[in-house]
Amino acid sequence: MLTFEEAKKIGINVCIDAIGYDFCMQHKDNATSAYGVENERMRCYVGVDDRPENLPDLWSLESFALTSNENCQFKYSACCDVNMHDGHYYILMCNKPEQL
Repeated sequence: MLTFEEAKKIGINVCIDAIGYDFCMQHKDNATSAYGVENERMRCYVGVDDRPENLPDLWSLESFALTSNENCQFKYSACCDVNMHDGHYYILMCNKPEQL
């Protein structure tokens, strides 16, 4: 069984890699992550944008990762589930830059 921290690290890294590691590091000041455990799965989300003026207002959002409101979404994002028992992961969605 993975610890909370181990599963979180796997999930956040999977999301970053899915979007593109170099892209995420280049725009890390315009990025965020979220994570939580439910039913022995760690769900992780990473959102990043290459234009700071497009960033959603995170202070006014209650659940930015799951909303369908385009004004509350990051331009590029990924979400995955990590099995807390064995560390296997499944990418639920990924919007990455076209050039990658």
